Amino acid sequence: MKLALAAAVLLCAGRTFAAEGVTIHVLGLFHPKTLILVAEPANPISAAIPGQKITIGDTLCDSATMTFYAGEVSLTCGHVRMIAPRIVFASGTESAPFVLVVPGKLRRRYQGSLSIAAKDNELFAVVEMDLETAVASIVAAEVPASTPFEALKAQAVVTRSFLVASHARHTGSAFCDTTHCQFLRSPPPPDSAASRATRSTKGLVLAWHGKAFPAMYSAACGGRTRTLPQNAQLPAAYPYYAVECRYCLRHPKASGSAGHGIGLCQRGSAGIAGEGSTFREILSHYFPNTELLQLEAR
Repeated sequence: MKLALAAAVLLCAGRTFAAEGVTIHVLGLFHPKTLILVAEPANPISAAIPGQKITIGDTLCDSATMTFYAGEVSLTCGHVRMIAPRIVFASGTESAPFVLVVPGKLRRRYQGSLSIAAKDNELFAVVEMDLETAVASIVAAEVPASTPFEALKAQAVVTRSFLVASHARHTGSAFCDTTHCQFLRSPPPPDSAASRATRSTKGLVLAWHGKAFPAMYSAACGGRTRTLPQNAQLPAAYPYYAVECRYCLRHPKASGSAGHGIGLCQRGSAGIAGEGSTFREILSHYFPNTELLQLEAR
């Protein structure tokens, strides 16, 4: 779970914390040798290497096929071919929508900028996206849309905190799109619950002693969250107290532990949100002695 936030700062105790766009390695679970990039009709995408540039989504072609070839990326667009160790894609807008396809396996829409490199005998695709787009995409992937809205808002804050405060977890990108970091799918529609929860908490992050920290979460705690030492993990920017989870205690059959049990309990959060708790109350319960800070755009 991690990111970079463009043109925004975290204001805290007289200090500013810069952030930039979030970089996420996508589709790595498939170890792709071939990827297809599909441009949307109103948003052509250019592919560029030194001395060569083509446009995907115009009369030449509406999609491009990239394959791993002799240690490089081979791109085919119509009758044109481009070969390089890394190809960078750009559009006329900062966050253009596009589709990446793993042939025969998956088709996924993204919004942002894209680069594809040849690495470890496969294609290494990295999407750089706006922070709030990343938050909404992760919330939609991590939590069911039927989850009570206040729990979705709590999840959005936790997700954003992890992205803003984490150190880079990978070489070549800050994050991946799996549960090693945070699960990420396509950006949800603007009127979806995940998008609305993200907008209603825009810029809010968890902080301890005046500093944002990479908040953790798991699917279910079994009735009590765990500390880092209980999971044989080293001390972190926040101590992660063990707290009682009332909902999981009252529903033991449905709430066995799932995941590391540290930080926010998603099942417990949904349960107490359904009973009337606000997202602030949820966060205060699972992250004692913390505060909410606001990221402010420049």
